[in-house]
Order: sequence, then structure tokens, then C-alpha cells
Amino acid sequence: MSKVSIKGNASGTGNFSIEAPNSNVDRTLALPDEAGTVLTSGGPIDVNDSAPADSVAIDSSGNVGIGTSNPSTLLSLENSAPILSATSTNGASGFRVFVSGAAGDTFRVFNEDQSSNQLIVRGNGDLRFNSGYGSAATAYGCRAWVNFNGTGTVSIRESGNVSSITDNGTGSYYVNFGNAMPDALGIGVTDGSDGPGAFNRAATSAFNGNTRTQITSFNTGSNNKADLTHILHSVFR
Repeated sequence: MSKVSIKGNASGTGNFSIEAPNSNVDRTLALPDEAGTVLTSGGPIDVNDSAPADSVAIDSSGNVGIGTSNPSTLLSLENSAPILSATSTNGASGFRVFVSGAAGDTFRVFNEDQSSNQLIVRGNGDLRFNSGYGSAATAYGCRAWVNFNGTGTVSIRESGNVSSITDNGTGSYYVNFGNAMPDALGIGVTDGSDGPGAFNRAATSAFNGNTRTQITSFNTGSNNKADLTHILHSVFR
């Protein structure tokens, strides 16, 4: 049978107390088989007796719950306003993360005093961030872009979300998207030339359904369609 030893410290003046709980339910303190230390308040980990039940729970799978006794993931947090904060000890500003915050938001990152949102992910998927806007604003990114040579056999130099270029004849092309746009209400920004220093050349574009845009390139001097060596095209939606 294991022995229980209670030993005082010759240089210590504090009292060691074991008090019965104010409850009709039995309480058991089970020590692990491995060598270790039971931590109490005032140590490296501070546990306050007045903390709510299930403030921190670890289940049989090793999942940790804060505010819940049934953690469903490795770390589960449950609270009406679950904010995670990180603050530097050297006085530098920290940040806070707020999950399921204001109506319509699912995720927010803001500065330490919560006076300014830095990043917001809306429930509809919109991404808002503050990058020189003055406040967190929706970021409308480029949905497709391409740099191609429209002479001879059309060739793409580089692109993003563009699967191919269709040559429709002199000065006419389809830019085919790798992933379709939600509709045909976006805009195309297009430029065309025959290389550095060239002039009297231009290109225009328009949506042709939600899977492609149509580009027309021409000689501005004669106003006739013309194949160009450098056609630059980007799509925003």
C-alpha cells in the first residue's frame, strides 16, 4: 500500500490547508503514477477557487476545452464573446482575435485596445482589411489577368485564372477563365501595343458571358483591327 507523507519546510512560514468542500458530493484528489507536482494558486499556473465550473477541461482524447467540458477539437473555446489576445511584455502593441463577433462577421482581428478592426471575414465570405484604407474595407481583388502575344500563334507569357486564349482572327481574341466569374458584371482593364516605344496601337475588352472576355486590338491610325505583340488584360469583379 502506498504511503502518504506530509512534511513541512523548515524555512517556510505558510500554512498547508486541506478543507472539505461545501458540497454533498465526494471529491477525490488522484495523483498520477509518474513523479510530479500538484500545482496550486501562487505557482507557475494559477488556479482561482472562484473560477466557474469547467473553465478548463481536458477530455480522454487530449482535447482541451475552455468554457466547455466537451471540447470537440484540440482546442475548443466557448463564450458569448470569445476573444483571444496576445500582448508583448516589452510594451509593444499586441492584437486580439474575435470569433463570431458583430452581426454578419465570423472572424475579426483588431488592435489591442479594440479601437480599430484590422481584418474582418464576413459570413458571406467577404474579406475586409485595413491596408492604408483608414478602416477595414472589402478587398476587391483581381479575378483574372493575362499577358500574351497576339501575333502569329497566340502565346501566353504569364497569367492568373486564364486557361487559354482563343484567336478569332485579326485583332480579335477570347480570354477564357480557368474559374468562371459569378456573373458578367465585372470590368476588364486592357492595354495593347507592339512593344516599348510603339504607338498608334490599342485594345479594348468586354465580358462575353461569365466564362470569358472578348478583346479587340487595333491600329489607332487606320482604325483597323490589328494583331499586337503585347496585350495586357486584367479582370475585376
